[in-house]
Amino acid sequence: MKVLVVSGMWPPDVGGPASHAPEVCEFLRSRGHTVEAATMASRAPAAEAYPVHWASRRLPLVVRHAAAVRMLRRAARRADVVYTTGIIGRTSLAAALAGTPTVVKLTSDPVFERSLRWGLFRADLGAFQDAKGLRIGLLRKARDAALARAERIVVPSEALRELALAWGLPEGKVTVIRNPIATPRDLAGREELRRRHGFDGPTLVFAGRLVPQKSIDVSLEAVRRNPDVKLLLAGEGPYRKRLERRARELGLESRAPFLGPLPRQTVFELLRAADAALLSSSWENFPHMAVEALAVGTPVLATDAGGVTEILQDGRNGLLVPVGDAGALAEVIRRYLDDPALQKRLRAETTGSVEQFDPDVIYPQLEQVLLDVAGPAVKPRVLVVGRTRYRLPLSTSLKRKFDAPGEKLETRVLASAADSEVRGDERFRLARSLPLLDGLVFWSLLPIRVARELRGFEPDAVLTQSPYEAAGALAGRALARSDAQVVVDVHGDWRTASRLYGSPLRRLLGPLGDRLALAALRRADAVRSVSGYTAGLVREAGIEPYDVFPAFMDLDPFLAQPVAPLPDRPRALFVGVLEHYKGIDELAAAWRLAAPRVPEAELLVVGFGSRSRVVERLVADVPRQTSWTRALTAEEVARALDESTLLVLPSRSEGMGRVIVEAQCRGRAVLATRVGGIPDLVHDGAGLLIEPRSPEALATGLVRLLSDRQLAERLGAAGRESVRERLDTPEQYASRLRALVDRTVLNSQP
Repeated sequence: MKVLVVSGMWPPDVGGPASHAPEVCEFLRSRGHTVEAATMASRAPAAEAYPVHWASRRLPLVVRHAAAVRMLRRAARRADVVYTTGIIGRTSLAAALAGTPTVVKLTSDPVFERSLRWGLFRADLGAFQDAKGLRIGLLRKARDAALARAERIVVPSEALRELALAWGLPEGKVTVIRNPIATPRDLAGREELRRRHGFDGPTLVFAGRLVPQKSIDVSLEAVRRNPDVKLLLAGEGPYRKRLERRARELGLESRAPFLGPLPRQTVFELLRAADAALLSSSWENFPHMAVEALAVGTPVLATDAGGVTEILQDGRNGLLVPVGDAGALAEVIRRYLDDPALQKRLRAETTGSVEQFDPDVIYPQLEQVLLDVAGPAVKPRVLVVGRTRYRLPLSTSLKRKFDAPGEKLETRVLASAADSEVRGDERFRLARSLPLLDGLVFWSLLPIRVARELRGFEPDAVLTQSPYEAAGALAGRALARSDAQVVVDVHGDWRTASRLYGSPLRRLLGPLGDRLALAALRRADAVRSVSGYTAGLVREAGIEPYDVFPAFMDLDPFLAQPVAPLPDRPRALFVGVLEHYKGIDELAAAWRLAAPRVPEAELLVVGFGSRSRVVERLVADVPRQTSWTRALTAEEVARALDESTLLVLPSRSEGMGRVIVEAQCRGRAVLATRVGGIPDLVHDGAGLLIEPRSPEALATGLVRLLSDRQLAERLGAAGRESVRERLDTPEQYASRLRALVDRTVLNSQP
């Protein structure tokens, strides 16, 4: 499951949300889930082991909100579910735009919190529910709209659940999951902490926000009636100055000091050292301080407000009085402090009463809610960019090639059309073939076409078929101002594209092409190699591949039938593009030497390209023993292999010869050059390897295999056995590709 955790605060900010969100992230990661986080901040948030996205609080209001929604939408598109503890309106809108389900955690009424900050209301949360006013009404409508977009709403208490249901939320949508409390494991003993913090005489502690619903004035009055008691108040809030003034009016300057915000460790130390924690709230959702005090062994004296009664049991782990009754609270303080036996009995029940709030108990409950809401995993969007020419509708083999990743990725392909047909598959965006300057137009317009797809399709990653397409994709990304990650596939030596492929004019561009390709490799977010050979090329350029695994090979047509016996008439088969790098010139020269020595044998050439005239002349020179066809389907190639004695591949450069694997699947011997990735596929005893650019050596190999049936059979059988190690299922290939995309997207995040 991929989860986006959103919080309005993040370390180094201090507060409950700033602690809770990182804890959730770490728990989910420990359970094997993928996590990203997002927040608002005045400066860069603390670095984590996962991406933490942020938008600046320093921006003007409208710009700040727009930036937050844009940031959240991008992150939400990569997630299966969004869990938000703050900035609920912006998060719910962004998640809706991204089409990602949301779980909202409420710790209060967000309208009440904002009204309090804006000075629209001065009473407690309970009384606020009846508040009127235009601005409050508009805020409630915005809250209701945001919560309506959420799949589930998590609250920490039954009290807040009842409040939320009163807003009109469906009962099945609101779930109670208590807030977890993780106490420090290295707290000193109570007496040691009393000495360390200077406790002298009966001391009570309050820790929390200084806001109206805490009714701290009730606590101050209760302490005034107990002259020997001191109250320490830790925390910050909009009512601090007012409460400090009230303390002075009551003559409590020395007995009720306001300590301000304190580190979490210090708060736990004060609570443990205290005789009791004091809470006089007029309304409470989930009183964190009460649980924290109980967790460190300190009873709580409190009013019976809202969620307090879900934590405290009167006479068991604390003492309760009616809300707003300062006299009753003063009497409880006196009774508690004057009765050592009562203190001992209550202390004995404290820690055991809050074991259910342990993070190891609470967070699995939250995880299950997220899993329920997430449902099937969201598939990342990937734009595949290549110069390859496709004919629509796709052949059966090509359809399997693009259907295989479809279970893991949502793909779109930007490429060229083999003919005038550019429609027929919604996944493809094909450029029409032009009679003149087709290549120049394709490469010139590639950045613009990529930019258009980045804006419209909004992919998470762009997979390019070579460094040259990567250069166009990087330029397109800059035009679109997109954050999609660019991944380069390296199938072979990219330097051969301009030297051993195409027209002489292309070869003149070799030095410029080398620099362009190298720059693209270095600027790309990740590089994937298809073999050990291509990984070595990438490392020579000073780049470490993200992953190394073969390109997808639909081998079903080559494995569907049992291996056929060798044909009666010996035949060599070449399958590939007719370009310089495939060694087609050497093959033609070698066959002129070999054909007279094996007069009963023949050569079948399958392919076309800029060196087609070489094959035309060969057919004309050796017509009885040479035939040529421009193209075959995968099924037809399998039949051609069955009707051949061997596959010949005299390449000058080769990344990973797919046709070698196909020949090995059909149990056919391979005669190939010792270049590139070919030795990774053709081991000793599973084929014959010769040096490249040697027609004489190639002719000798052809004669040897075409005239020795037993040798051809033995090499073919060994090749068939070796290929078993490289047979990945389509599902395995799709999983590896998905893992590559996920890793690239996550690791490239700021």
